[in-house]
Amino acid sequence: CFEDPLGKSWNNPWDVERHLLLKRKIDIPLAWHTEDPKAFLIAVKSGAIDYFNAGGLGSLEEPGYTEKAVSRCLRSAAIAEEAGMQGWVDPLGVSSGVQHVFGLHLASVIKNATMPADTFYMLEDDLIKGSFCEIHDGYTEVPKGPGLGIELDEAALEKYLIESKDRPSPRC
Repeated sequence: CFEDPLGKSWNNPWDVERHLLLKRKIDIPLAWHTEDPKAFLIAVKSGAIDYFNAGGLGSLEEPGYTEKAVSRCLRSAAIAEEAGMQGWVDPLGVSSGVQHVFGLHLASVIKNATMPADTFYMLEDDLIKGSFCEIHDGYTEVPKGPGLGIELDEAALEKYLIESKDRPSPRC
């Protein structure tokens, strides 16, 4: 399928009419990110999309952003579930193993997140110890254990730590 084939414009972030026009012109299913549940509901009701991508979940720049994004993701996934729509969870495009594991936990509570995520590709030299998931027959299990079920690699955290006067080091 095509994921967000028309992108976003400054005055109409999710132009449903253009997606409907595209859908009439091609035989390829369309997927839509779920950042805005109201726009997502309009797109689902209009038939402009076929699948959802619950993505764009994290930002360190805006306090409380991740919590708001998870809430929007869950609301949109519920809308999709009511419409019988399937999709996937993509926690944050190019991301770390920590974000991938967070996405696995999130996907595990979304019944209709049955499609494979497309973000398990850049996990060399990561911030976690060991392998956090193994894929078997298209599925993986959510890591078990405290927190997210993974162990942070302290040496990798030190290696990639960027200190700035705008964002002080998180070290205690």
